Amino acid sequence: MRTTILGFFLLLCSFSCTDAYAQDSYVRAPSDTSSAYTVTMKDGSVLNGRILERTKAEIVFSDINLGKITLKTNQIKSIERVSDDTYVAVTMKSGSKVVGKLLGKSDTVLLVESSTLGKLTIRMSEVKEMRLIDKKNISRKGDYRFPNPLGTKYFLFGPSAIVQRKDQGYFQSTYIAYNSVDFGLNDHVTVGGGVFGFVFPYVSAKAGVEVAGNFHVGAGGHLLVNPFFSEIGIPWAVYGALSLGNREKNASLGVVWGGGFGRRLERPIYSFSGQIRFGRRSAFITENYFYPVQQQGYNYVTGIAVSSITYYYAAAYTYGIRILGERTSWDVGFLGLSDFADVIPVGIPFVSYTLKF
Repeated sequence: MRTTILGFFLLLCSFSCTDAYAQDSYVRAPSDTSSAYTVTMKDGSVLNGRILERTKAEIVFSDINLGKITLKTNQIKSIERVSDDTYVAVTMKSGSKVVGKLLGKSDTVLLVESSTLGKLTIRMSEVKEMRLIDKKNISRKGDYRFPNPLGTKYFLFGPSAIVQRKDQGYFQSTYIAYNSVDFGLNDHVTVGGGVFGFVFPYVSAKAGVEVAGNFHVGAGGHLLVNPFFSEIGIPWAVYGALSLGNREKNASLGVVWGGGFGRRLERPIYSFSGQIRFGRRSAFITENYFYPVQQQGYNYVTGIAVSSITYYYAAAYTYGIRILGERTSWDVGFLGLSDFADVIPVGIPFVSYTLKF
């Protein structure tokens, strides 16, 4: 057990140290000047547009709202490529919205090409807000679909190898009795914690990396920190996970090992979870665990229990719908146990609220 926990924390440290070293040096500006980028400054400012010129010390950037500005590379926190072309979501003062490719911009007008409305000339005086967006979030009908804010999260604990993006997090509350917070330290490590039933606090951590296109490998763990358990054995769990997909649709396989109260699992717990977004504001989620159940041997001839012990696997399953918002989401689903499926086959309903920050 000590070897497993030590290995897990060494993995977390290796990811964290790598990111810390990268932040101490300046951010290298990409050489591609034709693509659209989102630039995040160390003071929290966010710029959207194109890189016009670059040197080791600074870049000349054309922001879609501020125009041409010069940025010092040692003041830049991150640079993220958005797309080969610049796509925008324009909100008018009248409340109308236009989504499309930005063809040109001046101090007085915008030229936007919409997949449904064609080329449009928009007066800047009529624009309330203009945001840079990713082309993949535009539907075939030309509607803008915001990115899934909870693409790394299933209903409850579901091991996933996809981690939170750096400096992003969320708060989740299920039936008010289970509350949790997770935060991305960097693009590889997520830390968090929460409380069960108001009296059982825990801490958690997860590390993950995308080893190939849409294929992720990760590991994580949970540890109860209530001092009540210090004398009888603190409950803990560690897991490894493989995830296939992206934040809009993915499936994960996990293996969980744990212990507590002076004992540990004799057999691992297996998990299978997945989510698929089927609408602008809706996704289907399922999270399932297959856990070992110990049963005493029994001699049916004599009617006496014998010393042999066997195991079988039972299932805990959840399924339901996530109602998505850009910052808040609601989960409505059912939780069931295979051993009680003949009594409550659909499971017990539950509701969760999540706030992204």
